[in-house]
Amino acid sequence: MTGADSRASAPDARPCPTCGGRHLDLATAMGSGSPHAWDLASAAQRDAGELTDDVCFLPDADPDRGTSYFLRGEVALPVLDAGDVTSFSWSVWVLLSGESLELLFEHWDDPDRADRVPPVFGLLASELPYEPSTLDLRAVVHTREPGLVPRIEVERTEGEPHPLAREQAEGITWHRVAELNAAVYGELH
Repeated sequence: MTGADSRASAPDARPCPTCGGRHLDLATAMGSGSPHAWDLASAAQRDAGELTDDVCFLPDADPDRGTSYFLRGEVALPVLDAGDVTSFSWSVWVLLSGESLELLFEHWDDPDRADRVPPVFGLLASELPYEPSTLDLRAVVHTREPGLVPRIEVERTEGEPHPLAREQAEGITWHRVAELNAAVYGELH
């Protein structure tokens, strides 16, 4: 997983109530620089496609299936017990319909786009360290003002919600931030 990575320490670095350790220098924003499908695509598909910091166009290997359209956004998880550190963010990609992406492009530079563009449906297109997989989770894309990536709201399903949807709705602890760092970087701080 590459891309966004910002680091923070819990302000008072007090012992973690879960494990007793002190979780310092943790990333509070992580994600992927490209959609999962881009990573799996052939060189010919990538050559025919386009990947920027905000959008991705990827033609299917089967020309009859057309092109997939992706937008980068943010899934924010409230952090409940870390003082000034109030949020952990996943930088994610969402698969959108061509019509939805066109609507967003029509208002791309509009300072009032957050009020003018209704939320659109998408499917998560980033593989995050969760079980089960985060690929194809239903999501709602909420446009924000220019300069901010869209806010991605993972839909909570009937029954047992996906752990990512649950964490987004209920929040996580600073220890969970340490666990997510370990899942990505391989060590628990």
